[in-house]
Amino acid sequence: MTDRRGAPLPMLLLPVLFGVLVYMGALSGGFLSDDYLVSRFVGDDGSILWGQAFSEFGGPWGGFEGELYRPLISLSLCLDLMLGGGGPASFHASNLLFHCISIFCVAWLCGRYSRERKGVLALLGGSLFALSPVGVEAVAWILGRTSSLEGALRLIALCGFTIWLEDRRPGRYALTAFFALAALLTKESAVVLPLAFLGLDLLRGGRGRALVQRQLLFVPIWILYAGLRINAISGGGARSAGDLFAALPGVLFDRVRSLFLPGIDSSVLAWGLLAFLLLFLVRISCSERDGRTPCARVTWPWLLVVLLLWSLQFLPSARNEVHAELSGSRILYGPLALTLVLLMAGLGLPARGLSLGLDRILTGLLFISLPFLGKATGDRVADYQRAWALVDGYRTELQARAPESSLDAPLTLLAAPADRWGITLLRADTMFSLLEPPFSRRSAPLFSLIPVLRELPEQKELFWDLLPVRSLWEHGATLLNWDGRQVSSEKKPRKPQSLELVRVSKRSFRFAHGPVNPYEFEGIQIKIGGDAQTLRLLLPDQANHASWQALELGPAVDPKVDGVAGGGDGGKSDAEPEPEKSRVHRMDLSHDYQPLIASLLGGVAGFELGGEGEILSLEIVGRYEKLADGLVPDQELTLDSEGQLSLRAPLLPEGAATLRFYLVGPYGGLSMDVDAGQPIRLEPSKAHVLRSFFLLGTQRSFYLLFEARPKPGHWPQQSPGTMVRIQPR
Repeated sequence: MTDRRGAPLPMLLLPVLFGVLVYMGALSGGFLSDDYLVSRFVGDDGSILWGQAFSEFGGPWGGFEGELYRPLISLSLCLDLMLGGGGPASFHASNLLFHCISIFCVAWLCGRYSRERKGVLALLGGSLFALSPVGVEAVAWILGRTSSLEGALRLIALCGFTIWLEDRRPGRYALTAFFALAALLTKESAVVLPLAFLGLDLLRGGRGRALVQRQLLFVPIWILYAGLRINAISGGGARSAGDLFAALPGVLFDRVRSLFLPGIDSSVLAWGLLAFLLLFLVRISCSERDGRTPCARVTWPWLLVVLLLWSLQFLPSARNEVHAELSGSRILYGPLALTLVLLMAGLGLPARGLSLGLDRILTGLLFISLPFLGKATGDRVADYQRAWALVDGYRTELQARAPESSLDAPLTLLAAPADRWGITLLRADTMFSLLEPPFSRRSAPLFSLIPVLRELPEQKELFWDLLPVRSLWEHGATLLNWDGRQVSSEKKPRKPQSLELVRVSKRSFRFAHGPVNPYEFEGIQIKIGGDAQTLRLLLPDQANHASWQALELGPAVDPKVDGVAGGGDGGKSDAEPEPEKSRVHRMDLSHDYQPLIASLLGGVAGFELGGEGEILSLEIVGRYEKLADGLVPDQELTLDSEGQLSLRAPLLPEGAATLRFYLVGPYGGLSMDVDAGQPIRLEPSKAHVLRSFFLLGTQRSFYLLFEARPKPGHWPQQSPGTMVRIQPR
């Protein structure tokens, strides 16, 4: 099907120009989300750690245990660090360069595999690829280069393979093999290359023994890659091949639907795609072949090759989800390129009569869609520009606060928006890099507790628990909240606030001196007459009351049990007789996220009972009794290969049911139940996450505390909270 006469050079360069024009705004972009991981290639003195990048040829990507093997991505990031001095411009310029190379290759392949109208179809295929919103994430997002760089290398390999098929020169084979291996060392989705080579050989007319011999020449490349990957990867959670093939039909529908006119309502898109595919199938079925009249013979072998390639190219991304907006998903970047080559090759078959008329309709419709695709892509790039501005503003304000951060009182991020406009802004495991070179002149401690504000009510484990937040606040940490517009901070005042309460009504108490910080107290005990079921925290008048839900009362306890440590009478009236039916409830605010929200919204103004009961008395617990853990500040602990810390849990005090262990670091934290008096051994998943933290940055300091969770009728106890150092072993 191919010959040496491809499309004219202007038809190959025009799509590249379109791609540059639509992505010009990305050249002034900044960093987002995983982009901040480039800090791990920069030393404390600002030098580039080339050795760390080269070491990834013998290990998993980023040094993490897992199934990703992408050493060329790390090398490309180091090269951009060297060229741009740590600024974002060189990263974005490289991504655009990779995209331009891919555009040129797509246009070249479209022209080379089209038998007629090579120039028109090269221009059309290249322009569709250049302007499709599917490519925005791969080009505009710096770490999207895992797709854009792999796509460029894969397409160069396909071009080289096409040229090699024409003259079989050893030099061209070597060039093809080199770029094929480079694509595989960039991203795992390049494993589709053997299938692509086979498909292009079939489209060219290859058959029989000669075809097999040509394909066998590339087997050493696939074996070399497999050996490198097996040597580097130490684990992972890949699904079985059976699961991948079972999921393929559903995956195909989502992927294919997203390739054509992304962003259109899914129902409209599904019907439009069906009509388009029917026209295309009629077109290639009615192509003239071997001098026969149109529609005299169906080109079934050609059609089967197209369907096979089109299906299998999605298999490497079968475990990934397409973005809900059906646009900007980098996992579709590579499949889009091959889909367009196959589409243009089908439209480039010889045609007369009915099939020629269908050609004109399809080609005209695709050309008409180009301005709309260009506008959709431009709008998506504009979304990224807004996201960059948002994160840059946050980083600037955070760096202004960096001088006040220390290991004794680290800046601690409570909440931040997860995303805007469908674009991920920051992640918990990348936030610490904001205060490390090259993004900051000097390293400053930054802990993160609740990384995404919109997920706050659904967070489990540590992030649903207020205790480590309050403990760090008590330790002296500055708590930060970023709502996407401004950064607010909160630090423990030198003088504690007054916790005096006054009775407002039989069902309500309020603080005498206005709203107070909920971190100032750790629990409340109330005696209720009646059948009340809920207790509500009252916010200041200017706060958003709609964000609150009623707090369910815990189980009633025996009022004769004295488990209160600290506190005082918050408004009990001895003059009022207590009804015969009264219950005592104890509420531990350390384990409820709503006081944290109250802190962000301005404090707590008071309490109010819900249901039919009335408050007879209310007592505030200022601070729980401290639990001795035997730790000293800056103590160094080790984490061995089995996940065991060089630390024993304290003994369980009287009145406690279980012992809880908390560990908070610059990238998040973990919490788990431990056995009293026994060495602390982390679960494999938690040990894996903790070891990953050590690879992200140089900071080894963590905040550690224990909590004795109480039996009914008792209050919890917690250790003072200590900053320790942890070294992996």
